[in-house]
Amino acid sequence: MSEKVIYTDNFRIKVQSMKHIEIYNNWDKSERHGLFISDLEQLRELGEICKKIEERLKEEKEEKMIKSIRAWDFELQKMYKVCNINYVTGFISLGCYDLENPEGWLVREADKIDLMYGTGVKDRNGVEIFEKDIIKVFGYPFGNLIVLWDPDELTWVLKRDLTSFTLLYLALYSNKSDMLEIVGNLYEGIKKEE
Repeated sequence: MSEKVIYTDNFRIKVQSMKHIEIYNNWDKSERHGLFISDLEQLRELGEICKKIEERLKEEKEEKMIKSIRAWDFELQKMYKVCNINYVTGFISLGCYDLENPEGWLVREADKIDLMYGTGVKDRNGVEIFEKDIIKVFGYPFGNLIVLWDPDELTWVLKRDLTSFTLLYLALYSNKSDMLEIVGNLYEGIKKEE
């Protein structure tokens, strides 16, 4: 068998023979793993392992790169997921067509909506916390707080209202999401308990 090289997004697999395979990580050229395969079943298992690693790395890459953005449409009085921002024209596509939004998408000028960025922190129900969400902090005795971006401190903060001073920093709860719960947002108000 002649030497074959298989390229994937994250790996370069060099098959020298059915019993000698080297795997190189595309991101770290110095990292090399040599494997000795004794039968076809082990080769199949290796393929499955590589496939799972590829899927996991792709998920991690997407999680890190994609920032969640939503927008409040002042005209329709409705919250939408942001699909696309055209920085040249200033138009923003809202409500990507999917099962959540079967009516499709619409386009708005930037001054007709309020963009809100995801914080990357999830609440106790696994829901991402966004800018201008109203959250309940368990163990905090003074009521619900609003999530805001503080441009001076360059971090997400929790305040009683838009003009008050910072009471807490969201980063303190990034590993304690069970202490946070979204109860509403500034535009739609506080959700009623069912």
